[in-house]
Amino acid sequence: MPKDIVIISAGKFGREISSFVAQSIAAGRDWRLKGFLDSRSSLLDGFGRQIPILASVEAYEPEENDLFLCAIGTPADRRRYSEIIQRKGGRFATLTHPTAVLGDGVTLGEGVMIAPFVVLTSDMVLGDSVYVGPHTCCSHDNRIADWCQISGHCGIGGGVTLGEEVFVGSGAVIAPGVHIGKNAFVGTGSIVLRRVHDGAKVFGNPAIPI
Repeated sequence: MPKDIVIISAGKFGREISSFVAQSIAAGRDWRLKGFLDSRSSLLDGFGRQIPILASVEAYEPEENDLFLCAIGTPADRRRYSEIIQRKGGRFATLTHPTAVLGDGVTLGEGVMIAPFVVLTSDMVLGDSVYVGPHTCCSHDNRIADWCQISGHCGIGGGVTLGEEVFVGSGAVIAPGVHIGKNAFVGTGSIVLRRVHDGAKVFGNPAIPI
């Protein structure tokens, strides 16, 4: 029996993820798109989506055939709402878009979402609930911890490590071997050449604390 995919959040990111799920189903993935979880019941009005908002995250009780994806872009919030479902016994899918390229030795955690045209070259580990946006390339030997958000069109060099709940903005480049501390924020278009400490926000070329 196909698994029922339930997407946490019917917002902008949720609509993106629903499209990626539909494209994966069209490519042969044995899933059905069941609906969204969101307290904002009118959020999809005007978008022509045929998939319903089922309930809020807090009210929904996971069913045996459900698998979840959490489409919330802020890492701390993605963790918060995912853990509500996990405490109820819910399990998370791993979404890899059919156009993505995964090399040898790539390990993906539960709840990972890999967008269209991503390249994960080889020998890397992505923790639970990591998102990698469209056209991003992650080179060899990366270690990306749980709950990280890597936006589209980023370049992640070889041997990079990202701590938990790191946010990397669109078009950012992280040089090989750089360590980004947990809860750090890398601004859009930044070029990161050296270590970023826990909780720091950096921006620019070269990226500096802001």
